[in-house]
Parts: sequence; C-alpha cells; structure tokens
Amino acid sequence: MGLLSFLTGCKDKPKKETVNVDGQSINTTTGTEDNYKYGLEDLTREQTDFVNQNLTIAKTIISKYTPDKGDKPFDSKTLDIVLEKWSSSTADKEKPEEIVDAIGAAFGQGIVDELNCEWKIITDQYGTDITVIHKKYVVNGFPFSSVLKVVTEDNPRSLNDIKLILKSQIETAVKTG
Repeated sequence: MGLLSFLTGCKDKPKKETVNVDGQSINTTTGTEDNYKYGLEDLTREQTDFVNQNLTIAKTIISKYTPDKGDKPFDSKTLDIVLEKWSSSTADKEKPEEIVDAIGAAFGQGIVDELNCEWKIITDQYGTDITVIHKKYVVNGFPFSSVLKVVTEDNPRSLNDIKLILKSQIETAVKTG
C-alpha cells in the first residue's frame, strides 16, 4: 500500500484496522500522537506549475494505457489500471520518474476533485513534501509518495485503496468533528 499519513500523526505503535468504504474492506495502519507538529503552506508558483505540467502529461499517459477512461481520467481506479498496464508493458514505456510525477499529480488532483481537498506543502519532523489535505478536517495523503511506492514495489491496484482510506478518515472526521 502507498505511503499515506493522516495528520492525526503516528505513535510508536501504529494501530492496525480494517476499514469498510464503498463496499470494500481495506487493511490499514494508522495512529495518533498527542503532540504532532506540522506546518502547512500554499504551493509556490513553481510547485503549482510542476503539478499542472504533470497533469497535462498524465492525460497523455492515461489516454495511452486506457483509451476509454470515461469522464473522470484522474479517478483512482483508472490510475490503478494505468499503472498495471504500464508495469506490464515492454515497448515504448515511460521512465519510472515520469510515471511517478504524472500519475502522482493525477492521483492528487483526483483526491482534490472528489474529496474536498487542496494541494499544500507540509513540513513536519520528517521533512517537507507536497500533500493533499481536506479543506476543513486535518486528513491528508501524499500522492507522489504513494505512486512512488506503487511503482517501486510493483504493487498496482492500490491507489484506489488509499483514496478509500482517506475517504473513510474524512467521513469519520465529519461524524466526530
């Protein structure tokens, strides 16, 4: 499964659980830390340009591997299929770095579009990264890191699970405030 973090943090002993979202059961590991400290900033112009350029590249890649992508090209299920077909392809294959950047941007944009999230820069004790975070509740994910993990571990079909976990965490936040 991809790298996924919820800003509720992680303790030394993460909690393993099964979440049921949209009729699917997904095993996940989450945790909390009382004093988790982080900072959020808007993307710089260069970072916004990076995401937008990669969204354009993603559309081309998605069309190559899934010509019948429907009206939601950045849907996580579509992106899982793209990664699976890319992984098994042998001819005219994009470099892994290109896939991570393009599909990472597409995955993040799909989450932004569907789950009321926005692109931000997060800085915490682990460093600085681009994240997508819910606009009201402190629930986030790391789309580029998630795709990197899918590509390096050759684990296609896991982006949809990550999105569903985020959706579950957001639904829980809405219910509990």
